[in-house]
Amino acid sequence: MKKLVKALGAGALLVVLTLSCGMAMTESVSAKVGYTKKAINKNEQFGTIKAEVGYQLVQLKGDSPAIKKINKALKKDYKKFMKGSNAKEVKSYAEETSKVSKEEDTYYWNETSSVKYNKNGVISIVISTQWYAGGVSNVDLYGLNFDVETGKKLYVNQVCGKSTKYIKNKLYKALKKSFEADADYEKVVDTVKNKRTKKIRFYIKKNGKVMVSFEPYELLYGGWYREFKVGKINLLW
Repeated sequence: MKKLVKALGAGALLVVLTLSCGMAMTESVSAKVGYTKKAINKNEQFGTIKAEVGYQLVQLKGDSPAIKKINKALKKDYKKFMKGSNAKEVKSYAEETSKVSKEEDTYYWNETSSVKYNKNGVISIVISTQWYAGGVSNVDLYGLNFDVETGKKLYVNQVCGKSTKYIKNKLYKALKKSFEADADYEKVVDTVKNKRTKKIRFYIKKNGKVMVSFEPYELLYGGWYREFKVGKINLLW
């Protein structure tokens, strides 16, 4: 190798070094990010009624500024979950019900985290939630999506490499197929029309499909989330 570089000159050395650096950067961006997942539970007993509040906190491994920024955002979601109105209501409803009922039951506000997409410098963490307090249960799902090189939160138009108008047009077609016969169809369309890009919830599947999700009751009746495919991941950087 030394003889080859000496024979070809400094220009060849520069090319070799450039190629080496380029390969290293590609491997770094393509590699998966390591992470841990910790279950945090805060349960209380009110007579015969148990109140459960639980969250699985994902934390990425590493100490770069980008990783620290992402971990901070994940902790923020955890704190919001544990201290929000749903957590408070589960406990207050359990306490009130225990005063008039001796039947055993468990009220809950629980979350499970799942890392779906984790490559090409992007990580997508799916947050699934379940809420129950003696009546109808609610089930929701949304994604927390980040650029692991910068630590910045990603938005659906960036991930799809398309305009917000394109994303919404895909949603309009899906909504028409699912809800056109419903009396509140126009309200459903308006919900999407009035939603800002940064407020569009989404996650990325392992196969790269990008799914937009809506909260229970956000589009129509029903205590469950609704999701629609809007494209595949198509990074422009």
